[in-house]
Amino acid sequence: MKRATKRTIGWVSVAVMGMGILATGCSSSTSAAPTKASYATQANAICKEFNGKLNAIGSSSGQSLSQVQALLAEAVPLAERGQAKLEALPKPSDESAALNKVYAAQQTQVNQLKALANAVNAGDATKIQSISATLNALGGPLNSQFDALGLTACGSGSSGN
Repeated sequence: MKRATKRTIGWVSVAVMGMGILATGCSSSTSAAPTKASYATQANAICKEFNGKLNAIGSSSGQSLSQVQALLAEAVPLAERGQAKLEALPKPSDESAALNKVYAAQQTQVNQLKALANAVNAGDATKIQSISATLNALGGPLNSQFDALGLTACGSGSSGN
C-alpha cells in the first residue's frame, strides 16, 4: 500500500473517532416537555451508549483500506440512528431552538461522514483528506455547542469514553 494511502487511512480513523458525539438509545415517550436537567440526563445517556459503540468499532479497526471501509460501513448507520434518536427526544421548550441548531450542525457532520465513506470506497485520497479535515474542524465547535447545553457526553466528554 502506498505511504500516502496509509497516512490517509490513519486520518480517516481519527475523523471517525472524532465522531463520538452522535448517539443511539431509547427516546422518551412522555408528551410533556422535559426539564432541562432531565433532557440532559437522557441525551447524555444516549451519547454515552453511542460513544461506547463507536469506540468499540474504532478499537477493532486496522489500517488496511478494507478495514477502514468496514469501520465506516458500521459507523455511518450508527451515526444516522444516533442522530435520529437524539432528535426524537422531547425537548425542553426553552431549549428547543438551541437544540435544533446543534442537531442541524450534527447532521452536517453525519453527512460528511457519509461523504467520507463514499470517498474511501472510491479510493479518492484527495477527497478523503479534505473531508477528514472538515470533520475534524466541525468537532470542536459542535462539542462546545453540546457542552453549553449541558450535553457533555455528546460534547467534550464524548472522546473519553
